[in-house]
Amino acid sequence: MTGMLISSKKENKNHNNLEKQKPNFWTEEEDKILKEKAKEFNYKNWNSISKFIPGRTSIQCSARFRRIKPGLIKGAWGKEEDLKLLSLYKKHGKNWAAISKEMPHRTGKQIRDRFLNNLDTQYKRGKFTKEEDNMILKYYKIYGKSWARIAKKIKTRTGDMIKNRFYSSLKKSY
Repeated sequence: MTGMLISSKKENKNHNNLEKQKPNFWTEEEDKILKEKAKEFNYKNWNSISKFIPGRTSIQCSARFRRIKPGLIKGAWGKEEDLKLLSLYKKHGKNWAAISKEMPHRTGKQIRDRFLNNLDTQYKRGKFTKEEDNMILKYYKIYGKSWARIAKKIKTRTGDMIKNRFYSSLKKSY
């Protein structure tokens, strides 16, 4: 009898917590307020901005704004963007934040990923060799999922390329 009573209390507690949680999705009205207040506060001071959107934290507001930032391009890169990125790379090096200030329609992460995975001539593209696969497996045994450390040993591929290769083809043979 007491076991059923405890179980029932747990179920009620879990049910009440679910009712109190704000749904994960944002409404159009919340997005509208977020954009207005972000502009008003010069895209800073997320604590103050979050006070205008009940149930949202400063971290949630900042993260949401980065996803819906007006003018942000999320699709394919054009030839002109690639040329601009290469030019800015010559000017700023791997300072992705500085480059993103001059390419406001792209995030620093988009810029970094585009450069490393598509434009940087230091890295090979295309099929992995058997030797590369063996090296990935060898260093995986040493470093585990530390793809950046493995990439430092296999200088012709990025950490993302190595991770993708491991999970797409090598993990099943590991």
